[in-house]
Amino acid sequence: MGLRTAILLLMLGLAPRDADARDEPAPAADDDRMRVYGRAPPDAAGEHRVDQRLLTHKPTRTADELLELVPGLYVVQHGSEGKGHQFYIRGFDALHGSDVEVRLEGVPLNEPGNVHGHGYVDLGLVMPEVIAGLVATRGVSDVTQGDFATAGTVDLQLGVPPAERGLEVALQGGTTGRVRGLARWATDETLMAAAATHDSGFGQNRDLRRAVAVVRGALQVGAVDITGFGAVTHADFGLPTAIRLDDVDAGRVGLTDSYSDDTGGLARRVMGGVRLATRIERLRIDGGVWAQGRSLQLDERFTGYLRDPELGDGHRQTHGAFSAGFDGRLRWRLGPRWRLLGALDGAVDDYAQRQVSLADDGQLGAAERDLRATRQRAALAAAVRFRPWPWLSFEGGARAAAWRFDVDDRGTDAAGEQTLLAVVPRVRGRAALGDWLLFAAYGRGIRPPEARATVRSPAVADAPAAVYGGGRAAVTTADHGELGARWLPDDRVSITAAAFAVGIEREQIYDHVSATNVERGATRRVGVELDGAFDPWPWLHLSVGGAAVDAGFADGGPIPGVPALLGRLEAAVEHGSGIGGGLSLLGLGPRPLGDGAEAAPALVVDAAVGWRWRAGATDLTAELAVENIFDTAWREGEYRFASWWDRSQPRSALPAIHGFAGAPRQLRLGVSVRW
Repeated sequence: MGLRTAILLLMLGLAPRDADARDEPAPAADDDRMRVYGRAPPDAAGEHRVDQRLLTHKPTRTADELLELVPGLYVVQHGSEGKGHQFYIRGFDALHGSDVEVRLEGVPLNEPGNVHGHGYVDLGLVMPEVIAGLVATRGVSDVTQGDFATAGTVDLQLGVPPAERGLEVALQGGTTGRVRGLARWATDETLMAAAATHDSGFGQNRDLRRAVAVVRGALQVGAVDITGFGAVTHADFGLPTAIRLDDVDAGRVGLTDSYSDDTGGLARRVMGGVRLATRIERLRIDGGVWAQGRSLQLDERFTGYLRDPELGDGHRQTHGAFSAGFDGRLRWRLGPRWRLLGALDGAVDDYAQRQVSLADDGQLGAAERDLRATRQRAALAAAVRFRPWPWLSFEGGARAAAWRFDVDDRGTDAAGEQTLLAVVPRVRGRAALGDWLLFAAYGRGIRPPEARATVRSPAVADAPAAVYGGGRAAVTTADHGELGARWLPDDRVSITAAAFAVGIEREQIYDHVSATNVERGATRRVGVELDGAFDPWPWLHLSVGGAAVDAGFADGGPIPGVPALLGRLEAAVEHGSGIGGGLSLLGLGPRPLGDGAEAAPALVVDAAVGWRWRAGATDLTAELAVENIFDTAWREGEYRFASWWDRSQPRSALPAIHGFAGAPRQLRLGVSVRW
């Protein structure tokens, strides 16, 4: 983690967004005491907000660093930096984003029906240097939260803080052969940036080549603010196989090795949109239209020769999609105590997915999945906010959504159409009492089914959902309750605690053997979160955050992969001379893997030191970051499934623990010049 990353992310616990500050009536004295840096307090205990005024330091590596210090949120890319992300939050193992809604400038990054995972999220398009705001909502309480918001929502806004504007050129190198170049030009109205990365990766088959470009422009026509944006990315990367830990213990392979060197991926995405915002007396309206195209190819091997002793059981997954949509919101202040909130959004997704077998000699075989689908979505949400007294406010409403599927499963010669509806309630309240801010919230999150779940050919009509892989053709709902409190005794201390409970009627678990989602029964999650931010002196910032969760199936047994304990401790120093530093500690508790097996706990420490020199209008910055300074041998991901890689050994279908190595000690040196 870079110096500027540490300083920025440590501030996340104190960062409300600017939008509510503009919309709220003038605060009473009690409410004003709950404000941090002059911004309105959050609406729920699980809400974490950042705006441009806090982004005086920017991250230097990947988009993960923008998210991972949200208390109780742990983000990984097991195996390779180029693949989609995995989110651990509130007892969810949101594999590749299936339970966390992620939006960039209002555009959804979750991919419905992606061949590698329903709701797949790839943050490769997100350049950390062009993110000016972050809103993370753990839980579900806002009526605007949409598809895949069963565990929470993350909103990212493009922009550059005023102190960082101008022309900047940066270069970074690392011990894994990492070279990253960045060029960025930002003014009050215009943002243009491009970055290119090459990294050989640690261990085997973890190489990465990526290029990203982002552009954003703003203008004002009368009372209307107009912004347009676009982004494009291309990446190709290696994908290591998961390593059996019994092979590591026996010395047959190393933890950072890969059983195969011909697995990898290719990912492309292009998106663009236009947004408009205006305010007419007490009415504020904003909305936009967007479109994006996506292609993805993944060559993977999970179980070696388990299913096919001769050719192996590798597969190639390909996914192509085009999506277009719109969204609109209004905030209407009806009086000093009442406000009406409304939202309307919709999208059309057209995609094709295919999975074929991949022999160990690279030859492609028979199709295991071949599907074309169109999904149409529309949603209408409304809520009323009532403030009977200056220190107390309530908000209640509902979200109604509809989905239309038109599916052609060419693999089974079946076609299907289906329409689904869902109406979900969301309510929350907030009270300011002295130095305390108290919260209560309840909401129901929604996740629509995969499109292929609507198809039932004669060959699979009676097959269990676990075998078919698409699950039921029904909307999955998650009931989310939350109680919390924030204590602000002065402007140097902020401590927030929350207790939550979640119930889901149906769970989906990714099965590595069949390479598909398996539908399971009901689950429940109960936990607590704690985060604190402290500024004992102007040059020192301390932050601590963590979560403890009990997550299990309603009929007994833990949910695989969910850490029971997760914690972070951060320290950042910035001296007036331009010298600064950062220290980060990640603690990851045991994770159940099934049948009593557990993934090992881990403690990882990162550090950074940097220097900034100013000469007139020129800023020169240099920073040295050391990741995993104690070179801890830890596993970023662990899974339990059957595999057979060494054909000189007897074949066994018994499950074994497999792991993806966490990063060993790595050094990165970066320099940048801004005019």
